[in-house]
Amino acid sequence: MITWRGALAATMLLGCALLVALPVAMGGAALEQRLGAGPVAVTSLVARFLPHQFTITLGQGREALVRWRQIGLNWHWADPDWLEVNLAGLALDPLPGQHGPQAQLARGQVRLRLTPLLRRSVVVGRVTLDGLEATLPASMAQPAQPKQPAPAASTSATPSKSNPPSVRKPSSAHGQKGWHLDLSAFSTLALTHVRVQLQLAKGMGPTTPLLVSTPQLLVIHGGGTGPASGGDVWSGGGHVMLAMGGQALQAKLHLETVLAAAGAQSAWVGAPEQTLWQLQTDPIVPARLAPWLPQAAREALSPWQVPVAVQASGLWPSTAHGGQRAQATVQVDLGAGHMLQDKAPPLHFHDAHVVVTGSWEGGLAFRKAHINLPRIHFGMVDSAGRLVPVDGTGSMGWDDLQAGKAIELDARATMGEAHFANLLSLWPKGLAEGGRRWVGGNITAGTATGFVLHLHGKSAPTQAPGDLFGNVNLTTLEGHVHGHGLTVWWLRPVQPITGLEAEGVFINPNVIHIPLGGGHMRDGLGGFINVPKGDVLLTALMANTNYGTIKVDLNGHLPGVLKVLANRRLNLLSRYHLPLSHVAGDVKGQLKVFLPLDENVTMGQVGFNANVDMRRVQARAPVVQSIKDGQGKLHVTSDWMAFKGFAFMHGLPIHMRLWQNFDAPAPGMVMARANLRALVTPSALRKSGLDSDGHFTGQAAAETTVLQTHLGPKRNNLDIGLSLDLTKAGLLTPVWRKQAGVPAYSSAHAVWEGGHLVALDHLAADGPQLHVRGKAILLDNEVAGARLVPFDIGQTRAALEGLWPTAHHPERTWEANLRASVFDLAGALQPSQGPQKNPVKLEEEHPRAKPTPVQLPAGKWNVRLQADKLLYRPGVALGHVLATMAWDHRTLEQAQLDLESPYPLHARLMPDQRVPGDRTIALHTSNLGGVLNVMGITPLFQGGQTALEGRFHPDSMAVGTPEDHLGVGLGLMPFKGHLQVRHFDYVPAPKGKVTGGKAASGPSALAPAKATKPSDWFSGLNLDVDSEARDRVLTISNGLVENDLLGGTFKGNVDLGTRAMALHGTITPLYPLNSWPGRIPGIGWLFAPEKNSGLFSALYNVHGALNHPVVDLNGWALLLPGVLRLMLPH
Repeated sequence: MITWRGALAATMLLGCALLVALPVAMGGAALEQRLGAGPVAVTSLVARFLPHQFTITLGQGREALVRWRQIGLNWHWADPDWLEVNLAGLALDPLPGQHGPQAQLARGQVRLRLTPLLRRSVVVGRVTLDGLEATLPASMAQPAQPKQPAPAASTSATPSKSNPPSVRKPSSAHGQKGWHLDLSAFSTLALTHVRVQLQLAKGMGPTTPLLVSTPQLLVIHGGGTGPASGGDVWSGGGHVMLAMGGQALQAKLHLETVLAAAGAQSAWVGAPEQTLWQLQTDPIVPARLAPWLPQAAREALSPWQVPVAVQASGLWPSTAHGGQRAQATVQVDLGAGHMLQDKAPPLHFHDAHVVVTGSWEGGLAFRKAHINLPRIHFGMVDSAGRLVPVDGTGSMGWDDLQAGKAIELDARATMGEAHFANLLSLWPKGLAEGGRRWVGGNITAGTATGFVLHLHGKSAPTQAPGDLFGNVNLTTLEGHVHGHGLTVWWLRPVQPITGLEAEGVFINPNVIHIPLGGGHMRDGLGGFINVPKGDVLLTALMANTNYGTIKVDLNGHLPGVLKVLANRRLNLLSRYHLPLSHVAGDVKGQLKVFLPLDENVTMGQVGFNANVDMRRVQARAPVVQSIKDGQGKLHVTSDWMAFKGFAFMHGLPIHMRLWQNFDAPAPGMVMARANLRALVTPSALRKSGLDSDGHFTGQAAAETTVLQTHLGPKRNNLDIGLSLDLTKAGLLTPVWRKQAGVPAYSSAHAVWEGGHLVALDHLAADGPQLHVRGKAILLDNEVAGARLVPFDIGQTRAALEGLWPTAHHPERTWEANLRASVFDLAGALQPSQGPQKNPVKLEEEHPRAKPTPVQLPAGKWNVRLQADKLLYRPGVALGHVLATMAWDHRTLEQAQLDLESPYPLHARLMPDQRVPGDRTIALHTSNLGGVLNVMGITPLFQGGQTALEGRFHPDSMAVGTPEDHLGVGLGLMPFKGHLQVRHFDYVPAPKGKVTGGKAASGPSALAPAKATKPSDWFSGLNLDVDSEARDRVLTISNGLVENDLLGGTFKGNVDLGTRAMALHGTITPLYPLNSWPGRIPGIGWLFAPEKNSGLFSALYNVHGALNHPVVDLNGWALLLPGVLRLMLPH
């Protein structure tokens, strides 16, 4: 139940509410009427909570001071969600002490949506600016300075010198997010009298500022009037002026809303509206604008020092009509200029004209697009000033430029005639850079014609969304170019190939193939090497490092090709010197080079490969001297060299295989191998200057193997083995023989370490009656001797050790020590067992033939031979033989000969210790005739106990060299001695030419009656004789030969040089009785005027050559006893 009091209270409350609401409603209605009538100045009201100036943050720690003069608001009930803010006298200045942008705005209007402001979002609908003057100083491009503390706030709103202006930032509630700008509803931009000036910092670019201005620019979005307008159309236009350094250009923009063609209506009723836009610019050099642009644009435009003019037009459909595509046509014209390149000459242009047409979906999002380039023309200028036209076409399409995964492009190009010498000035850097560097730097002459190029690319299947251009793969790269009269430096500084014809072919995006043909190159010796064909293969062009493979065929003369291969740049034969001189021959081969096409390529990265086929090779080399009719194949790479071939070396046919390692050596690594094989025949020996003279028949296979192994720094091991297969050879030597077909072998082995000989061993020979094993004796890495352990050669069973001087020890004595159980000397003394050519009988020799003296080897020698059995002649053996000789300076110093059987013989030549320089000789044997017979000297003597005593004494009066005295050499001095032989027989009796009487008056007529046979006259003989030898004349004196029946004296001279003799003497029958009167003291000379003659003696003379003596016997002297014989001529 409502009481009156309750009703009264309610009435009073209602009345109070009406009293409050009525004024508010009346005020709101008045405000709405005022706002709708025009802008309301709210400057004083805003100043209550927002000062006339405050600071804002520009980013990167920079702050600016914002000042304003008047703010007005405009709102209308017909569009209640939009509020217009009018500004006047707005200014932006940097804080004191800082550098920043400056701006002055005379008038401006911004249309904002009200509701988003409650969510701290600024939604802008329209912007109108009039009278904007702005300057962007260099500080905008510099790193931000540390933030300075803001000046203290002041209650005064008017700045003064004594009281700085009050600065206060707008406050915000704690925990609220920041304000953000939203342009999704933006519809109109109107600019009038806008000027923006950009000024770069010192050292960052031009000092002259860039002025961007527009007298009027109006762009309206939406507002279409067509029946199917979606509102997403544009209209308007204006001018934009650029001025810099006295140069000005103008860009004209025109936007117009038009109806699309009837065929583009899609499902909409009526014709949808589109925006027709047109843009035209005056020519401008992009590089001049680059300093004021963002980093990416700056890097793209900075190189272009060429004027560019653009004319473009297109249709921009409303986004409300999904079936429509944006369209554009752009025509770009370039004037004369150039494009800079990093670390490369600039590209120069005479003119260029490019037409681009395209269509796409999604408006500014460029969702699905396709672009055609129906015409591309560049008039390029090479470094010689020649105009080279480059023309082409292209196309490109993608599914979504912002988040797409598929892109496809295609381009075709042709180029006019160009010169390779200037190619680098036409080839853009970075396009197949390795190929560009190699072709431009190594093909230095010639012309290129018929250049055609086609490329096609797609995005990778695994393309990340939004990274369309980051991973485009070229799927097709085709084309070709012809080269004429090229000069190709295929590997500097090796001589170039000139006069080449070539055709460059793009095999795929990674490979360019350049076949070559018809060229030649100088060989460095005054001649040419023909290059009938070759090719260059450039690979990995899409990778960071490109590679080149160069192959050339070479035909020429061997000296020139070897000189090319020995070039240090090739790194082939320069690492292994071929010790050849006087080289001749023909060569046909191929050289291959593989290298990275990089500026910093090293020799270790370059691969080489050469195959050379050699014919008719002639040369000279150490050891083998002459090389003739050689042929073979040489294969050389960066890692190794191999040769297989054949040649006549010093007349011998040699098959050889050689291999040399060029790799960096490691311990145990094989560095070289060699194998040489020769088939030795008598004819081959004759060609080499050796004549086997029937001692060698058939053929022998010789082989030499060489193995070089690395041991360590500067230390190599060289192992050499030699072998000789004598199976098919027939051999006839003084001490050993074999028939062809009987196996026989010989071998040797040597080792060098670090260039020093460390072993010479495995000296071996095996065959019928042949078994030899031995090794060399080394001293300080030199061969100082040899030792053969007990060996068998024919009938010889012996051991031999020899020593000799070396380069480090030249003072050493030559020594030879042979110890044999059986030593076969018979073959050596009778070397020829076969038929003799033109045998000469002894008696046919020239009577005055001069013998050749024996000249001892130079140096100091000791020779010793000890044999239990010495085969001296066939069927004759000497037992227990000891022979020694020692000489120095070719002079025999001492000698010894001891023989025990079949007849003892002892001979000594010794220095006389009492008389320096003298040498004494003594010889003793109990059977001189037997010794002479065994040794094959003469069989005319039997028996005879012999003693020879003598002396070799230097004589300053002697004429000639020491070798002249005896005529036998051995360096012996003038000799004096006495020979005594007892009890020997002479068989048979001598025969001679008798003059001055009949045969009956000869010695046989004087024989006593008791002589029953002629041999009795010459048995039981005794001999005594003195002799002296000097100046190659042997003087005999006091010679006496006698027995019981006969006695004879002799004396005279024997010329050892001419082998002539002149002897005379007496023959005394019944010598013991007949010679007695001559021994009577004092008067004996009356009975025997010749010493040791008799009372009755015959006279004789022997003269003429030793091998043809003439004996004159005067038997009538027997009739004149004693001194009466002196009346007869002697």
